[in-house]
This record gives sequence, C-alpha cells and structure tokens, in this order.
Amino acid sequence: MRVEILERNDAIDIDASQWDRLASDSQNTNPFYERWNLLAALNYLDLDKNVKIVTAYQNGKLTGLFPVIVGKHSLGIRYLSVWQHSQCFLCDPLCFDRNEMQYLLKDVLLKTKTSIIKLPLHSELSFGSSVEHQTISFSYSRGAVKSFNEIDTYFEELPSRSKIENNRVVNRLFNVTSAEYLCSPESSKNWFQLFCRLENSGWKGRAGGSIKSVPEVYQYYNELFKSSDASDKIEFQGLFNRDEVLAISLRLISNNKGFDIKTSYNELFKPFYPGVVLEILNLKALNGAELIFLDSCASHENRLVNRIWPAQEKICNSLYFDRKMVGLLLELLYKIKRKIIQIWLNISNLLSGNKHER
Repeated sequence: MRVEILERNDAIDIDASQWDRLASDSQNTNPFYERWNLLAALNYLDLDKNVKIVTAYQNGKLTGLFPVIVGKHSLGIRYLSVWQHSQCFLCDPLCFDRNEMQYLLKDVLLKTKTSIIKLPLHSELSFGSSVEHQTISFSYSRGAVKSFNEIDTYFEELPSRSKIENNRVVNRLFNVTSAEYLCSPESSKNWFQLFCRLENSGWKGRAGGSIKSVPEVYQYYNELFKSSDASDKIEFQGLFNRDEVLAISLRLISNNKGFDIKTSYNELFKPFYPGVVLEILNLKALNGAELIFLDSCASHENRLVNRIWPAQEKICNSLYFDRKMVGLLLELLYKIKRKIIQIWLNISNLLSGNKHER
C-alpha cells in the first residue's frame, strides 16, 4: 500500500475516474467524501483549518480516501481528526476493503508524527473490525429506514396513540390548505432557491445559521447544484399550497442509499406542523422504493425523528491511538481521566439524590 497525504489544493489533481470508481465500489457509502461533494467543501468550507486528503493506492489503483485536519490539544499534543465540516453528517472513509484501514491509519500517524486520530460521526465497523477494537468510542443511534417493503405495515402497526396523532396532524394541514406533495424528479421548480428562501425566512435565518446567511456555505451548496455529477444524487421533497411553500427537505442519494440532510418549514403555518407532515409523507412515499437504506442524519436528541422513523442506526465518535509507547500512554491517561469523570458524576448524582430525599 502506498499512502499519500495531499494538501487541500492538490485534491483536484486526484484522478477523477479513479475517485468516482472508488466511491461507487466502496464498502462504505459516503456522499460527503465523493468527488463532486468533497471538492466543493474544500473550496469553500473551513478555509482557516489545515485540511489534508489521505489517499491510498495499491498497484496504482486508488483504494482509500478521506480528509483529515491537523490540530493541537490545549496541552500541546498534536493530533489528527477525520474532517467533519458543518455540512457533513457522516465521516466514513471511502475504501475498497475496511480491513486495510488499520494499516492506512498506522501509516498516516507515522507520516504526520502523531499518536492519536479522532474518528467522528462514523458508522459501526466503517474503519474495519481491527480499528474498532482499538478505539475508545462513544455511540448513539439515529433514525433510519432499513426495510422499504414494510413502510405501510409499519405505520399501520404503530401504537394506536401514535397512529391517531400522525393521521390527525396530516389531515389537519390538508383540511386548511390545498397542500400538494411534490418531489424534484417530477417537478421543474427551482428547488434550491426555494429551500434557501424558506430556511432564511425562519429561525435559522434569524440566528445566522441558514444556508443563505453564511456566504461560504451558500457557495458550497451552489457549487454542488451546478455539478453535473450530482444531478442524480440530489433530491428534494416538498409541500406546496399552490405557489406557497409549506416545507421542503433535501436528500442525497448514492449507491441506492439515501441521506436526509436538511428540512425547513414555513413558520406562518407552524400551528399545522408542516415539517412533521412532510416527514411522515416522505416516509410513506418510500414504500417499495429502490433504496436499500435511508439515514435521517438527525441528532439522537431529535424526538420527532426518534418517534416517527421505523429503525435506528448506530453512530460512533471514536479515538484511535497508535500502538507505540506514546500512543499507549496517551490511551491509558485518557481512560484514567474518563474513569475519574465517571466516578465524579456518580458521586454528584448520589449527593443530588440524597439532597432531594431530605
């Protein structure tokens, strides 16, 4: 295996056909690290950070790729982290063989003279079982769809209370509007601009967190939607009341796997929960779909997604330590620190419980 670590500006020189082939045949599907997406991110996002691209080759063939950033801990310890920019919801590496990732990570740590690499927001075993067994991980789950022939059955078999509530919310919106459910493949609307205006008119716009309110984020998405390579990888779904937008969601699709990355709703219709209705209709529209997996990309704290979506996908945030002396020492110190924090939390909870008993 030949490992190369490129500067962000040199990513454009990676052979496009090899990169696309790797994305298509990778054991991990990750649209955020595909060529059409990652190049746009490198051009506009986190320009103040030292982002590099790790590539691996075997017999001249690109077999692995993921971006990293070089950072420094407050104690002066240098470390690497797989790059998770603000618009990235999965950090699985592109690779033909996950079992090769352990050798790739070791080589990267050696070349960068670091002993720790953070692996944020990755799916289980995406770096291979050997790496997984040598990491300290924090995991949670987020909503997903894993069976697309049973969506209707799933909604029918929900607890009566949930089923009644879902039907009530959907019917209430359709009773007070002439709402129509549309998807971008069947509609020629300027979906991106409609979504940007809708999101910017709501709380995200007021908080400065909408796509339109952050110039570099707007430029990133604008480049995505101009890319001919992304034409079959981006899909919008929306609810429209004649010419008025009620809610829009954005999905990325790659290798028959979907990733729901954005949703926004019209706050003028907030009492009628247009975002919730769109979420329900999106799921119902998936019955019998050709997709093999759909990731909600939502926070594990999102109660709406956890309540509505039929399955859960495990997501991990991990630390991988070099097996040499420095790495092993840092791993030991980290485990001790974690143990001390846990003991302190247990003591605090105990004291708090005793206080309430009094």
